[in-house]
Amino acid sequence: MDSNSTVVDNSYIVGSGRRKVFIIAGGSLGLIFMIGMGIFVYNLYFKKRQHIPTFPVVIYEKSKQEENVQEANRFQSGTWSIEYYHNEEWYGPFQITLSFNSQSMQVTGSGSDNVGILTMNGVYSAVLEQINITKKYQLGTGDPIENKDHEVKIQLRWHSTNQQFEGSSLINYSGYQLQGKCRLKFHNAHEQYISF
Repeated sequence: MDSNSTVVDNSYIVGSGRRKVFIIAGGSLGLIFMIGMGIFVYNLYFKKRQHIPTFPVVIYEKSKQEENVQEANRFQSGTWSIEYYHNEEWYGPFQITLSFNSQSMQVTGSGSDNVGILTMNGVYSAVLEQINITKKYQLGTGDPIENKDHEVKIQLRWHSTNQQFEGSSLINYSGYQLQGKCRLKFHNAHEQYISF
């Protein structure tokens, strides 16, 4: 009986020893994990805070807000120059006045070129960087051979390299249509007067 009780006691001691080993190993791994997490949190929070200056540092990088302002500036009311190409020849530049309405996204304008006095009406998109406009000539002005009281449909897209709008034009005479090219470049803004 004593030997039986000894065996039971030995199995208890052996089982207790394994449990102690698992407790020590688990505790050690837990301690290592906690130390690692502590180092990680320290580096993440405290080290970054040490590098934050107490004064603003100016690093020039184009922000989304600046890009939006730049886009908005592409559609400024003021004096523009327009050139058009047809019959294998460029005509212009001619100065015109354009007004952009940011509420309705409409553009209106007026001016004159070698054909005659003209008015312009259309729409624009800051998102697409595009202008679609119709140029209408006033009969009895300018060149009587070229001016047929006709319309010219113009589709322009922003060309960032040339810093201007470029695209196509479609001249609608009463009997036929003639395709061409067109360029539009901003010169200066309208002066705004504030009355008191």
